[in-house]
Amino acid sequence: MTGRIFITQLKLALRNRSSLFWTLCFGCILGTLFYFGFGSIYSQESFDTIDAAVLSDGGDESYSYLVDTLKELKNDDGTPLLNIHEVSGDEAKRLLDEDEIKGILSLPDVKLTVKERGISESILTIVAGEIKSNKDYIEYIMTEHPELAGELISDISDKTQEKSVGYAEIVSIGGQNKDPYVAYFYNLIAMVCLFCANSSLSFVCRNQANISETGKRTNLSPVSKVKYELTGLAAVYMVQLAASELVLMYLVFILKINFGGDLAWLVLLTALGTLLGVSLGYLIGHIGTKDYDRKSGLITAITLIGGFFAGLFYHSMKLIMEQNNPLINRINPSAVITDAFYSLNIFGVGDRLMRSIVYLAGLSIVFIAVGTVLGRRQEYASL
Repeated sequence: MTGRIFITQLKLALRNRSSLFWTLCFGCILGTLFYFGFGSIYSQESFDTIDAAVLSDGGDESYSYLVDTLKELKNDDGTPLLNIHEVSGDEAKRLLDEDEIKGILSLPDVKLTVKERGISESILTIVAGEIKSNKDYIEYIMTEHPELAGELISDISDKTQEKSVGYAEIVSIGGQNKDPYVAYFYNLIAMVCLFCANSSLSFVCRNQANISETGKRTNLSPVSKVKYELTGLAAVYMVQLAASELVLMYLVFILKINFGGDLAWLVLLTALGTLLGVSLGYLIGHIGTKDYDRKSGLITAITLIGGFFAGLFYHSMKLIMEQNNPLINRINPSAVITDAFYSLNIFGVGDRLMRSIVYLAGLSIVFIAVGTVLGRRQEYASL
């Protein structure tokens, strides 16, 4: 009997074209639009090599050490951070006036002169601050332990990049993919997973006696209602899981989106997100006696409003909510799913990712348990 119920509900779920469209087709379409809209923004915003002039105030021996350090600073992609022009004071002023350089660094006292305020000038300010605060250390390493010069320069480069991202409006603290716009694709997957709720909602409403004729026959049958609903929910989950994983494969292999993690973990997180979406629809289906359309509207509102607070429309919104009202990020299904992908990319497989996985699974179990209890309490005066 269980196998027959599963196969029947599997067929019905496959015939639910509306739910499959919102999960599969809409996800691929929106992903393609995101790709063309955000695909090249990060590369355009990445730091270019900055032209700067360097002057010596007195021919101090440390001058050459500091210049060598400045020349070796690198961007994340390996390109030089600075293009150093060793010129006289008059020549440096001319280059600055003609906008051929962004600033003048005086060594070894490390003083910076700029013409205007901007991203490049802000980065030069950070570089000057790092060089000035580490000047004695640089001289010591260069003279006593030159074999450690590479590590020193790499460390200064990393600190400069980390402090500079704010000026370029890029939020990035590490990870495999430092593109902040990948957060939109995290939210896209979250939205696709939550749209799976419509399929489980359809299943629940179809089997409620006050909504459909099928529900009347189902409630009159001798099959355990809990067994029937959980078996049907499993069938719905299998269909929606296949659809959401296909969207993930499209993003990864066709659009070449770098989610910043191994494919196996991405598949697992998508599966857990789909489970959360299906369980959400299962829960909402058992709340009240409203029809499918009204409950579907509630799911759409939860998905879109939750997506907004999770960063679907503005990638920094989730960070804003974390700073001002972190509780919303803890109970918002979209935020829970996106945080799992974010944890995998930025921190890798570790404690934060495990907490996200437990949270996804735990919230899904709670939704299913509450939905099942509510379903058992539904009674009808007559059928």
